[in-house]
Amino acid sequence: MAYQEKYYFTFYQFYTDNLNRVEIWQDTSETLVAEEVRGMQSPFITELNELDHKFQPVIGQGCEVGLLSATDQKFLDGLYHVDPQEFIVKHYINGSLNYIGYLNSEMYSESYSETYNYGTSITGNDGLALAERFTFVDETEAHYEGILSEWEILNICLNKIALPWDELRIALATTFANFSGDVDSTILHESYVDCANFYDEDDYPMTIREVMESILQPYGAQLLCSGGHVYIVDIQKRTEGVDSGFIVSTVFKRFTYSTGTYIDDLGIVLNLSIQGIGFAGTGQSIELSGGVNKQVVAYSPYPTSIVLEESLTGLDEFDTVPETWTAREDYFFKILTGNQYLQLNTADPDEAHFEASYYDGTVNGTEYYETNEGYLNYYYKTPYVDLVELKDTPVVNISSKQAVITDEEYQGVGIALNFDFLFTSPDTKVYRYIIKGDGAVTLGIRLYFKAKIGDLYYDGETETWVADSSKMFYIEFLQLRKEVWVQVEKIINIGDPSTDVVLAGELNVFITSKIEIKTSKLLPEPWEDWIPSYRGGIMIWLKNFSVSIKNANGSETPNDDVEYIGQLDERFKNEGEKITLTTGTDIYASDRGKITYKSGTDYISIKEWTRASQTFCIEKLLLNSIASNYRFGFLKINNLKLRQGFSILNVLTDNTKSDKVFMLKNAKFDYEYNEVECSIWETSPDRLTIVE
Repeated sequence: MAYQEKYYFTFYQFYTDNLNRVEIWQDTSETLVAEEVRGMQSPFITELNELDHKFQPVIGQGCEVGLLSATDQKFLDGLYHVDPQEFIVKHYINGSLNYIGYLNSEMYSESYSETYNYGTSITGNDGLALAERFTFVDETEAHYEGILSEWEILNICLNKIALPWDELRIALATTFANFSGDVDSTILHESYVDCANFYDEDDYPMTIREVMESILQPYGAQLLCSGGHVYIVDIQKRTEGVDSGFIVSTVFKRFTYSTGTYIDDLGIVLNLSIQGIGFAGTGQSIELSGGVNKQVVAYSPYPTSIVLEESLTGLDEFDTVPETWTAREDYFFKILTGNQYLQLNTADPDEAHFEASYYDGTVNGTEYYETNEGYLNYYYKTPYVDLVELKDTPVVNISSKQAVITDEEYQGVGIALNFDFLFTSPDTKVYRYIIKGDGAVTLGIRLYFKAKIGDLYYDGETETWVADSSKMFYIEFLQLRKEVWVQVEKIINIGDPSTDVVLAGELNVFITSKIEIKTSKLLPEPWEDWIPSYRGGIMIWLKNFSVSIKNANGSETPNDDVEYIGQLDERFKNEGEKITLTTGTDIYASDRGKITYKSGTDYISIKEWTRASQTFCIEKLLLNSIASNYRFGFLKINNLKLRQGFSILNVLTDNTKSDKVFMLKNAKFDYEYNEVECSIWETSPDRLTIVE
């Protein structure tokens, strides 16, 4: 199927020579021949519903098409539809596209008492209304996964709306220290977030409108459609030059909608004079607002807690090695095949990989001794065999440098390893002589692990993260009993929050079959009678293995909103509004809602942002922008009637108040009568009103 023109009509705009053309296109497999029809009085109107807030991120515009039905139920038969993307409406002024959108589905009514030459109207939207109906899933209804740039995410959303826009035009004042500033790039190209943010606790996806709002809101940015283009712009850019008293061009970066290819920079004058546009009537009134005293920007960090769900199923056998296990260099392994979370070590696919391992003692391990408080410790190291690594883990983006510490005892975030561990052997001499002997000897086991985040490895000895891939850490078990499962939790602290260490990248946890066996006292001579007991057979079994993120003290990572509060005057009641961000400046090390930039293969948290000579976390920048625009005494002009000649993208100035600039609060554009009925409210760039 393909879109084909079905109906069209033309009309001239009053008081001008502007020729208007309205076309209705249908997605159909039938071959259509465009039919000219007639429009009614006010045949094409667009309408901006009243904005909830000056910082509303997605601003949509509806339309109304007035048609003359020459025969009974002509358009009921021809235009009623269920598919919200079946019909496209286009409006041109002197051949230039002014508006494009979809006809609203499942919404049609007309006169039943008349049979010919009667008027009917149909409504439409500029596509952004559909953003509330579509969810953030792909063509197979699967969730999007991993970290994507905000540019990619916005394009996913816009492609679901699928209108044939020409360009995406972007002008944003916010930046950050690591932004490249390349001519073909914006902060949306270089800012990244985790797609997991856009699915709730029940794994239900957000609408694409909610996703777009999550991306745009931290910057105070707004997305709107005008003249066949999609614009993303913030108040700072829309009001450029106001303080200087000059009208200046706002520079937009142009990208093709179909491919996202950079075209060039384009300067557009957004500020238009009310008097220059011209009045179409009287009756307007001016209003001074009392302001909104208290502003709250809340960030919901939505921290990652579970990295790996429980994996590995425990075995029932304790005394024999199953024949199905694989042998290699006198080790026996239960091979990892088809495991959902664990995979073979791809660096050396010939090595063995285990859920449980058994060493039969025919290969000599490394033996050494050390003195500990007057006793001679005996260690027996089995040969280092292999590592098992997690697969398909989310990119955790752990950062040990915290933006906010809300708990005085908070000492950072740790990686918690949880599993059940069993040490056993078919050879009972190990237990008879060591555990149940004369009490002179204690048996200890060290099981080794490796943790890697990005390019850094955890050094168990120094408890730091280093670039040495040989570094490991161990968990020690003392006085183990045969065939007794032990529940284990090991928390690896990722670092002191006050340090500058940044751990970023994919989290990998490796389990190695390397173990150390330790005795607390010197074994009775001859040692040869004892050492073979160890070599008689050792089994290490694991089950219920999981990886999670916790505070370093073992407590759960907070999931509370973090609020940034600004108050204009402490003498007044704390009335106000609250904006809650889904993505923002990270609060906790495991915060998956953080906005990051990409450094090589790693994603690093963006701690500070800059706009209007201010550098703060993104929440404080937004807080100050809001406070600047809702201070006491900002102006509103209601019931304003103007001529055509501007769009919802423009901001307006008044010659009698040259220091003021206004944006549309609501508007109704009647293209035949060349009139716009609207209300406008004062808008300003950041004025360093408050921080918090």
